[in-house]
Amino acid sequence: MQEIIEKYKKHLQVNDASYSTVANYIGWIKIFLSKISIDNITKDNIENFIFDLKDNYKTSTLNICKSALKSFLFYLGKDIKVPKRTKIIQEIPKYITLEFLENDLIPVVEWIFPNALKVKTIFIFMFFTGLRVGEVASLKRSNFNLKELKVKYLNHKTKKERIVFYPKDVAILLDQFFCIEEEITSAFNIKISGIQHFFKKLKPHFPEMELSAHTLRHCVSSDTEILTMNGWKKYNEIKIRDFVFSYNLQKNIIEPTPILNIFKYNYNGNLYNIKNRYLDSLVTEQHKNIFKTSKQKQSNGKKWNEWGFWNLKTIPQLFKTKNTVLIKTLIGGQYNGSKSIGIDKASLLGWIMTDGCIQYQKSSKMPDINISQSLTANIDNCNKIEGILANTNISYTINIQKPQISNFTKKTYQMVIFRILKKSKSEIFEYLNTNNTPKLNNILQLKRIELKAMFDAMMLADGTKYGEFCDQNTKTIELIQILCLLLGHRSLLSYSQLEHKYRTHITYKGNCNILPKHISQVKYKGIVWCPETKNKTWIARRNNKIFITGNSMASHLRKQGVRIETIQYLMGHQNIKSTMIYAHTDTKAIKEEYLSNVRKKRKK
Repeated sequence: MQEIIEKYKKHLQVNDASYSTVANYIGWIKIFLSKISIDNITKDNIENFIFDLKDNYKTSTLNICKSALKSFLFYLGKDIKVPKRTKIIQEIPKYITLEFLENDLIPVVEWIFPNALKVKTIFIFMFFTGLRVGEVASLKRSNFNLKELKVKYLNHKTKKERIVFYPKDVAILLDQFFCIEEEITSAFNIKISGIQHFFKKLKPHFPEMELSAHTLRHCVSSDTEILTMNGWKKYNEIKIRDFVFSYNLQKNIIEPTPILNIFKYNYNGNLYNIKNRYLDSLVTEQHKNIFKTSKQKQSNGKKWNEWGFWNLKTIPQLFKTKNTVLIKTLIGGQYNGSKSIGIDKASLLGWIMTDGCIQYQKSSKMPDINISQSLTANIDNCNKIEGILANTNISYTINIQKPQISNFTKKTYQMVIFRILKKSKSEIFEYLNTNNTPKLNNILQLKRIELKAMFDAMMLADGTKYGEFCDQNTKTIELIQILCLLLGHRSLLSYSQLEHKYRTHITYKGNCNILPKHISQVKYKGIVWCPETKNKTWIARRNNKIFITGNSMASHLRKQGVRIETIQYLMGHQNIKSTMIYAHTDTKAIKEEYLSNVRKKRKK
């Protein structure tokens, strides 16, 4: 048995398994083989083994056991299925402040531990650097530079070197400990289990406080787009100071705001997928979404649902909301631009993009702009277009064509063509391209009443009274969906393979209901990202479904005055640069803050 375990251990090491993974897997395989011989490994025996462990171990520990068994069976070449890992929804730890560390935690450490300096040094070092127990246990003293207030750490999986800063007070404490205790196996002469024992021994003294580091990442998948003044953009197509649309929760309006920062990182784990007819978002566990919940009220034998306000909540927080009857999420709102061209001109643009045509003639340098209508079938539309042209300063002509016979219906019909004259074309091309696509940067600055007029004209041309809009031009479809969002409507896009047309189904409400069955967890590996805006929200689109969502949580803590070290501790980052991604600071700012804090403390 020992020979097989040693070979399996080498197998793990050759395949670049981390130190902690090797230790955990080997530990579980030793326990497993002490109860079940290799020749007697069956599916039933494995299930019985795991069942016997359930009462004595946490779910997370059992998941490690299952992974170890699966890896070991693969190494042995045995095709035996191991029970699936149990999904765990982790909770955010309660907030830990430096004041709590210094005034509450450290005094208890000095009271209950014989070697208090060692434990105190490890705890304070972990607090200010955010290194995990495995990383602290593997450090060597050669990694430390006490003069420059930094420590180098080599990640065993990525083989990349990282640098973490700490304040001078921590350097003084480290120097004291290093002078008293000689380095034998590592910088702190301790294993992972030793540090975990410290936490375990402290827990009875702080039953209300979770003393382990958790990750608070808060982003969306890489295929999620953001609505800018120039339309939908991916994370790698935007830059800081670009204007994007966000939702102001205090004023309940949509407004353009500049991007303050853009953050992205590689992610490998579970994401929450909120998916129904109108929504398809893929977000990390601590990403904040805009939700509104209702609770059932009862009085004098009558029942009703009482709705709360729109709030930013994570999905785990949503699950914890008590007595929730219904859940809604926001997918549309009210917007009012700052620019005005008049209702009639905005309506004219809508008619040109749908029933209009922009094309070059052989002899002309500027393309012709025409709007065609059937005088036979749509006389009301003809009168509306003529009235709109008459109310503007646009120069135009009307050409009523001779009656013709339709090849399909065999009925007589007559067309009328409205032509925009040359001297007025420049006014149109300020908002439309020569291929009859919208210039979003100009159109999206228009006032709400004018966007509504444009939307109504487009619906009269290519829409139906049942709220369906059909067009072949993807840019026109994109505009109608954006107009729906800015006017407080929700939209659903579909594509007809038979007609080669896009259909937008419009409902005149700006939210949608979410049921528990609409929320699931999916495995994701790739880039996740998030922008920062002053409203803490932004307009997103994924798989052609639009929604309004939140942005970085760590930045909010930062703006509320929370120390960067505390944010880093809560986020569980090895490198303070990781925290800076979310807290939106830089290395120089961190170092300056450390030095500033030290100076203030000395003055006191």
